[in-house]
Amino acid sequence: MEIVLQELKEVAVVPQQFKDEEKPPKFIFRYPNAADVIDFFVFNDISRTASRCFLRFENKPLLMKNNECIDYNTYAEFIALGASEIINIIHSECAAALLPLIYKTKDEADKTEKK
Repeated sequence: MEIVLQELKEVAVVPQQFKDEEKPPKFIFRYPNAADVIDFFVFNDISRTASRCFLRFENKPLLMKNNECIDYNTYAEFIALGASEIINIIHSECAAALLPLIYKTKDEADKTEKK
């Protein structure tokens, strides 16, 4: 048996309101693969697909509510906090970055599919 390393493509999303920061928070996702595309078209849920593709935070945003930190470790936990305009905006930006990649992966798969 042989192990071959595959280069994983990543997608980094820096929310618009943090673009001017010296070290802005980043949401890092892996490039959607065929399984992610199928999952998206079956469930039609970009939140689910984004959670599947999420890799890590860089400079994770600190969320405060009533002067207390809200702890979260995954993208799914982050968007589950969603009753906040800022979270909804960030999630929209992440979804906007992932959707074209999902359709691109689907188009590439369609081209290689045997007819």
